[in-house]
Amino acid sequence: MSFSRNEFEDKFPEMFDDYKEQARLSKEDKAVIQELADHWEKNKVVFTNPSGKEVPICGGIFDWVARHAARRGVTKAKKLCMSFNHPSGFGCLRSKDKHDDCNLIHECICCGKLETHGLYFVKPNGTYACAKLVKWRKETETYKSTYGSNIDDAYLKSVARKPREQTSTKAATRKKQVLGFSMLRDGGSGSSESGSSEPETTPLDISPDRVADTMCQVDS
Repeated sequence: MSFSRNEFEDKFPEMFDDYKEQARLSKEDKAVIQELADHWEKNKVVFTNPSGKEVPICGGIFDWVARHAARRGVTKAKKLCMSFNHPSGFGCLRSKDKHDDCNLIHECICCGKLETHGLYFVKPNGTYACAKLVKWRKETETYKSTYGSNIDDAYLKSVARKPREQTSTKAATRKKQVLGFSMLRDGGSGSSESGSSEPETTPLDISPDRVADTMCQVDS
């Protein structure tokens, strides 16, 4: 299986952006993700995997969730309501209790929308409420049907880190909203946003398509 950097970006823009982000993670970025993971572990914040077992958010199939949360900067990331984004899709149970209020931020980790939906909310028709997650999953399904079900994360990161190849025709541009990769850094850091270009020794393994569907519904 082989394709060009341009083909990857043009055919699978959501996947491309995610793998490019992974390829550019610096040691500092990874350290901040780890700080967030330690915060969740200390406060017993866990997710439930497809088999129903409670697991840490980092270090398994939800690694990508930690990376996306950390884009807001570690201070804000620690204030995100992970119950609102829980794989069960039930949302924040505290906010539904008339006798209890949640003082955390109700924001979708994937698309950044506030209050509207959590990461794994679904509509009555069974599709995810997060349009960005839906697009990611659709691209992943197309990728698998074209190139096979086994996704080589290391290979895709190596393709995504390459500069765009020049062509004789004007390259197509994509309008997109990207959460800046001053990610992992609180304001005033002054650190470079580019991260390291060196290959990773421990690839961040996972993408949203590897998590089971949920049953909670939200209005269209």
